[in-house]
Amino acid sequence: SSDVDDHSHFFTAASDPILAKYKRFTFADTIRSEKDDHGSNELWNICRNIALQKLRLTGDILDMLSSIENDALAELDIQRKNTQNKSLSFADAVRIEIDLLQKK
Repeated sequence: SSDVDDHSHFFTAASDPILAKYKRFTFADTIRSEKDDHGSNELWNICRNIALQKLRLTGDILDMLSSIENDALAELDIQRKNTQNKSLSFADAVRIEIDLLQKK
């Protein structure tokens, strides 16, 4: 059976996929408002500013960002095995990434 929640997509929501990590997006995440961008525009701007200033992130921040991506990919594998999906929403993952990047 195919459910809307089962269709996962991965986006960085940022200008630099080396800096920003991939986050899982499902269409169930879109149930907010038509004008809600899930924080992706703010994340894009933060990553762009980091790139323009040629700043380097610390290993700890990079590790935490990688854990967002790794958790999303692991959850996709669990989802394929018909286990209940408990991963962060796209908006929550974007918010965590914004918070981490603002600590740089």
